[in-house]
This record gives sequence, C-alpha cells and structure tokens, in this order.
Amino acid sequence: MHRPSIEAGTSALSKDERAIVLEIAEFLEAASETNPDFTKAEFIDSDWPGKIAPTAREARALFLGRGLFSETVEEVEPGRPAAIAAGR
Repeated sequence: MHRPSIEAGTSALSKDERAIVLEIAEFLEAASETNPDFTKAEFIDSDWPGKIAPTAREARALFLGRGLFSETVEEVEPGRPAAIAAGR
C-alpha cells in the first residue's frame, strides 16, 4: 500500500475506499508496533485479527459494491469496457 498516494487522493480509490483502507492500515501499524517481529502464526494467534475483522468486512462490502474488474477486458469501471480508438 502506498500510503502517501492514498492519503493525497491520487490513487484509484474513492473517498470512502481511501478512508477504510487507511483505517485498516492503522490497525496493521498498531499491530506491528506491539510486535514488530510477528510471524504469520503469531499474528493469527493474537487478538489483532478479531480487532481488524469488523472493519475488514466493511471494506470487503464496500469494494464488492463497486464490483470486480474483468481479467480479460480493459474496463473504465467494473462492467464498463473501455472504448478503443479506431485504428488501434
């Protein structure tokens, strides 16, 4: 995650998406401060996943509300293929 571009609004995220991504980043930074050397197993066994889960569920719902981009066709927005200029 490139926090400066997200905070500045220069990423592809909407205002609401930026807010929720930054909220999750704060959780992860706080977890890292409590134990900078967390292994994956230690992180899972800690109370951090439970603290992060409600916000992560909100983020998932927000992003799924936008929809998924196609893996095969270039889209301007999910479900809206990009127009290709003639001669390309």
